[in-house]
Amino acid sequence: MPAISSNQDLISHYRSYISSINSLPNSTLNPYLADQINHNDRLLSPEEYHKLIIPGSIFRIVDVLASVEDRRIGARLEIELGDGSGRVVREHVFYKLGEGWGIERVWSMVEGL
Repeated sequence: MPAISSNQDLISHYRSYISSINSLPNSTLNPYLADQINHNDRLLSPEEYHKLIIPGSIFRIVDVLASVEDRRIGARLEIELGDGSGRVVREHVFYKLGEGWGIERVWSMVEGL
């Protein structure tokens, strides 16, 4: 994992995470995840968290803010669903990262599902 010491480093880390999502199934999200992820108040393993992603979906970052001091990221995403429908949904999401810079908490709201 690269050293993360600035807000821009954290944004680059997040962009790499989104790139890994877009490369599934030929990539893994595990380097970006804690051992347990609290997703909207539901505890998930990395495998369970991974299953939340509709296969073939393409994620685009519309806006992203990061605080390396607080280990937090906020983002607006557009997601082209990989279910063949051609639909695009929007996600407003906040992340809290742990000591190893893995995602340990996610607050997510999706529009248009």
